[in-house]
Amino acid sequence: MSAVRKVWNKTRVQSRLGHTIASEDPAELFSLESRLGRGGFGAVYSALNSKTNERVAIKIISIEDDEVIEDVRREVNILSECDNSHIVKYLGTYFKDENLWVRIYFGLMKFVTLFYPLP
Repeated sequence: MSAVRKVWNKTRVQSRLGHTIASEDPAELFSLESRLGRGGFGAVYSALNSKTNERVAIKIISIEDDEVIEDVRREVNILSECDNSHIVKYLGTYFKDENLWVRIYFGLMKFVTLFYPLP
């Protein structure tokens, strides 16, 4: 008998994450341009906001279990409290198809590619 897989929805993820998840569909809001790298939780892409032409980095994280959400919660808590030009700036979170899309400031891509080196 196989294990029952949890189904994740925005409300459930938001309550566990402890941060507001934006209502917009990230796939419609952001145009992913190129993969900057891959990490333990997912991939980081350069992206363009289709409404504002803002260039950002999007970290797409597949939610597999509660542990992933807890790790993301810790990361978002730390980044949202930081205000330093040497630290990646957290700009918001979106949810689509059981994936979290974490929007971070693109100007610090040297920092991001340090942890998510290009393949």
